[in-house]
Amino acid sequence: MSAAPQFHDLTVSRIDAEAAGSVAVTFAIPADVRERFAFEPGQFLTLRATIDGHDVRRSYSISSSQNSYAHNGTLEVGIRPVQGGVFSNWAATQLKVGDVLRVMPADGRFIVQRPR
Repeated sequence: MSAAPQFHDLTVSRIDAEAAGSVAVTFAIPADVRERFAFEPGQFLTLRATIDGHDVRRSYSISSSQNSYAHNGTLEVGIRPVQGGVFSNWAATQLKVGDVLRVMPADGRFIVQRPR
């Protein structure tokens, strides 16, 4: 039996402003956990933060390519603020480079199936 997935502390290495107030958030993945964060296209990351004293978790699709991950050791997610969205609005306005978030390794079964 394998261990249950767990959150890891990841540092925000880059934040890029996108259209309509969205942000692309990039995480630096430490070498000792890179294998755990390997992903397939279509998977997502679950992010966790304490916002106004509340434990908030949200999942966002990985927008990095596998090639980029292999070469740079970074993962990127896009976050679009939505009306009433606690995490999305906080991330788009308060999250800064150097902040640390708790992040779960890639998950999700909606992946690209390539013929072998």
